[in-house]
Amino acid sequence: MNKLLGILSSISLLIAAVPVLVFEKNQITLEKNNNYLNSEYATINLDELNLKTGEVNLYAIRNKLDNEKKVTLKLLMDLSNSNKENKEFSLIIKSVAKNFEDWIVIIPELPLENKKTVGLFSLTYIWESNQFKGILMLDNLLLSNESVAVKLSLTSVIKETRINKIKKLTKENLESKILFQNLQYGLETRDFSIDTINYEYAIVTVTKESKYSWQVEITYESVLEDIVRVEANLARSDVYNSEQSDFKTSAVEIDIDLGKEKLLEKFKYIDYNLGANYYTQGMGRFEYIVNKNNPETIEYEYKDKSHLKPSYEIIELIENTTINVFELTYKNVNWEKDQGSLITTWLSDFKLEIRLNVNTWVWASAWNTTWARAEARLSLSDIKFS
Repeated sequence: MNKLLGILSSISLLIAAVPVLVFEKNQITLEKNNNYLNSEYATINLDELNLKTGEVNLYAIRNKLDNEKKVTLKLLMDLSNSNKENKEFSLIIKSVAKNFEDWIVIIPELPLENKKTVGLFSLTYIWESNQFKGILMLDNLLLSNESVAVKLSLTSVIKETRINKIKKLTKENLESKILFQNLQYGLETRDFSIDTINYEYAIVTVTKESKYSWQVEITYESVLEDIVRVEANLARSDVYNSEQSDFKTSAVEIDIDLGKEKLLEKFKYIDYNLGANYYTQGMGRFEYIVNKNNPETIEYEYKDKSHLKPSYEIIELIENTTINVFELTYKNVNWEKDQGSLITTWLSDFKLEIRLNVNTWVWASAWNTTWARAEARLSLSDIKFS
């Protein structure tokens, strides 16, 4: 009997425990469902979305730009490429696609073909549910309507890539010469612009309006080679029983269009052909031509050692240079002297001066019936940078 009562008591306890376990299990399930609902279906605040933007090209739907829904979805789908990690934005796209009438949409002015526009894009949710709140606003959204077809290479219209002679190396001058040499191939001004320019080459790239792609390298010759001849005219002194001097100078200013720094990337020296002609009554006349290939003058018999004769000296572009080209002095009863100099000076980063000076000085004594005479001239030609 006692055994039977024990069994019945155990059964009663088991029956009483079953509803409790079921209730607890249902409570756990309900709590999990509530958490799921709270996490996935919580209200999305459109004001707080931080979206990445970029250019949206509408060319693919250019014939459907009057369909507000298609344009909106095109904008959203293109923006999603830059916001793939944003799950809230994905929910917005799903809602707009499924229930477009639940949204007020403001779209920027749509671009005509091959044009671009910039404007405000916004979405406002107007349905009664609390899935979304606030306004999604994207200021200055860039829209384009351009063909994405493969463009021809710029080399198809720029085939003449060597400029034979160019005296003034500026962007405008170079663009003009490139256009002139390639008009026959269909090149137009709007198709290209100079991106990089130095004393060796220029890089031509396409413009935004261009029908072409890629870039072209342009080379040129005879840059800074047609520098004019410099000549210091005849300086002359001629006196008796007195003294006299004369001075002549001449210079050329060279435009360094790209500036000293870019010039020194290509060139280091000035090459030249120097001509000197000078005379004193007591020493006679001397005439010399020196250059890079013939740097030394021919030896002469001198009446004394007071003669500095011309020789070719290296002129470095990096600094100003002064060269005493020649100096001839005669001293006796009369006194006669000639002197010539070559000077290079950077007047600014964009202008280099080459100057020649010649001087004559004479003095004649009353004790001597002979006149004192001196003459000098100096010239510089074939000036080139190397």
